[in-house]
Amino acid sequence: MKILIAYYSHSANTKKLAEIIAKVVKSELKNVTTDFFYTEPEKPYSSNYNKVLDEAKRDIKNNHKPKLKNSIDSIDDYDVIFIGSPNWWNTIASPVSSFINSFDFSNKIIMPFCTHGGGGAGTIRADIEKLTKSKQIGKILSVYGNTSSINNSENEIKKWIKDIKINVK
Repeated sequence: MKILIAYYSHSANTKKLAEIIAKVVKSELKNVTTDFFYTEPEKPYSSNYNKVLDEAKRDIKNNHKPKLKNSIDSIDDYDVIFIGSPNWWNTIASPVSSFINSFDFSNKIIMPFCTHGGGGAGTIRADIEKLTKSKQIGKILSVYGNTSSINNSENEIKKWIKDIKINVK
C-alpha cells in the first residue's frame, strides 16, 4: 500500500503531527510506503500572528486558492491520502484547498487530520469531503495544536488508524 500525507503547516504543529502519523502508520500497517507533500504557498503567509489571521480570513472569505511553490505529478499511485491542515476560521487552510483542486480524489481513501487552537475540527472534514468528492473518507483526527498535545498524540493516532479500517489491497 502506498500512502501520501499532504498537509499545510504554518507554525510547524501540523507538520509535527504529520510526522507522527507517518511513524504510527509504518508501525501499525505492514508493507506501507509513505510519502509527504507540503502544500507550501508560493507567497508565504506572514510570520506575524495578527497578520496571518487577517491573511487567512481574507483568503478563505474570497475562496482564494494560492499558487503552490511545489507540486507532485500525480496521486494515481497512492491508495490512501492523509490530508492535514490547521483549523483556520473553522475550515482548511487555503493552500490545502489549492492541493485538493489539483487532482481527482473521487476514488481515493481520504483520511483528514487537523491541529487547532481550541476550535476543534470545525467543518474541516465536511469541507475536505466536499472538495475531494471522495466516497471513502475517514473520521477526522483533531489534535490541540501545542507541542505537548502533539507529542503525546501517538496513542490517539493508533486508535484513529484502527478506527478508520483501511482496506489493504
